Amino acid sequence: MASLLLWGCASASETGQRIEAPQCERACLESEYHRCGELMQSRQELGCPDLAEGVPIEEETPYRLTDHLGDPVVGLRVDGRLVASCSGAATLEVWTVSGEGCGLVEAIPQTCATLEAGLWWDQDVAAWSVEAITAGGALLLVDAYVADHRLWARTCPPEAEGVLVSGARLEW
Repeated sequence: MASLLLWGCASASETGQRIEAPQCERACLESEYHRCGELMQSRQELGCPDLAEGVPIEEETPYRLTDHLGDPVVGLRVDGRLVASCSGAATLEVWTVSGEGCGLVEAIPQTCATLEAGLWWDQDVAAWSVEAITAGGALLLVDAYVADHRLWARTCPPEAEGVLVSGARLEW
C-alpha cells in the first residue's frame, strides 16, 4: 500500500550560465506519482451549463469545485474533462506545476479502507482532492477532510476500484 509523500524539487539547465535556481529543502525524486516545478493555482468562474458539458482538466491534478455559496460541488472526471451538475455558476480551482521550482503536485492511488481508517497527512499540503475511481470516471469525494494529521473520506461508493489522492505543496 502506498503512502502519500510530498517533496519539493528544483532543476537547472546546462547552458554554462549561472542560473539562480530556488534553494529547495529536498531534491526532486523520480516517481511516476509526482511532478515538480513552480506551483501555480488557477481559479475560474464557470457557468453550470459549461460544467454539464464538461471542461478540460489535467489528470491527477488536485482541484476544488464550489458553488456560489462556497459549498463543494461533486465533479466527475472522465477522459480529461470535468463534468458536474449545479445551478447558476461554480468556481473551479486547480493546482499545477510548471518549469523550475520547489512546488509539487502528487497523485497516489489508495484504497477506500485506507481513507476510512485515516491516511497519514502532512499539514503543509496547500490543496488536495480525493477521487473514487469507478468504471464511469473519477468521482470527487466532497466529504473528505483533514483532522489530527490524517486525511479521512467515508463515502467511497461500493463500486469504487480504488481512490486517487492528489495533493499540492507550496514552495518552501
